[in-house]
Amino acid sequence: MPWILRLAFFFSGISGLVYEIAWGPMLATLIGSTVVGSSIVMAVFMAGLAIGAWLFRLVGDRYPQSA
Repeated sequence: MPWILRLAFFFSGISGLVYEIAWGPMLATLIGSTVVGSSIVMAVFMAGLAIGAWLFRLVGDRYPQSA
């Protein structure tokens, strides 16, 4: 894997964690509970990962990997 792609994955993960940390307190003030707010943020984050993996699987199936 090229180093630029690894760097892009690294910064993508960092930005996802920053968003997760930023949205937690915002939802806690809206909902009133830190546990519920954190649970919602984690559920949406994990759902986004699952949807992204599913979509990239569909794209990856179109292009066979050459060895």
